[in-house]
Amino acid sequence: MQSSQRISIMIAALVGIGILSAVLWFAITHPFGGEQIVPERADIPKDFEAIIIDEKVAGEFRPAFREQYIKTFDETVAVLREHPDSTWGWLDLGAIKKMFGDYRGAEAAWLYATALSPTHEAAYANLGDLYRYYLVDYKKAEVVLLTLIEAQPTTVRAYRDLSELYRTQYTEKRVEAYIILERGIGQNPDAGDLMAVIALFYEQDGNYKKAIEWLERADKFLPNPTIREDIERLKKML
Repeated sequence: MQSSQRISIMIAALVGIGILSAVLWFAITHPFGGEQIVPERADIPKDFEAIIIDEKVAGEFRPAFREQYIKTFDETVAVLREHPDSTWGWLDLGAIKKMFGDYRGAEAAWLYATALSPTHEAAYANLGDLYRYYLVDYKKAEVVLLTLIEAQPTTVRAYRDLSELYRTQYTEKRVEAYIILERGIGQNPDAGDLMAVIALFYEQDGNYKKAIEWLERADKFLPNPTIREDIERLKKML
């Protein structure tokens, strides 16, 4: 297995834990960088009780699964009719809409969740993923992730996701991948996974000396024997 594959697997294993339980502090009236995505008023999304099904997405469901998902959607809508202030209800609604390819509906539900609970990390994480991979709006993805970082500087996943956004998608800001990772490591001195990511980037760019330096730092925090193997391999390439 190649070094980059091993490091990627190691990173995924170490940071694959969900971020749904973290608590943030953020004022929606003072968004990072002057950008405004989260709504200032908590207006219930129009047509939240309906779902626009994209058959290119939903057509892959087995009939029994499709029926169950529709039932879950109806049940979630019923809950929200009775409890429109349920943040988790809106998060669930957005997840179901996204599953059926109703990406704008998912966006509206999750934006409303942030209006109800401006400190809810899951809402920002969901939006970041939606903007990166489905609505393909990298600027909005950047703002959402920067919002998360500004609100909670120790949210390691946000730094990693933003660095990958810069590196592979929002490539006009590719150089900032290093900057945001170093910023994240500054706020999280024991974040070995971020050190492994920056080492991988340096290796991909042919800067083996820097890659070794970061892997040696990561080795102090990550219990993975392949790091030493990668360090020795990279030394031979100097």
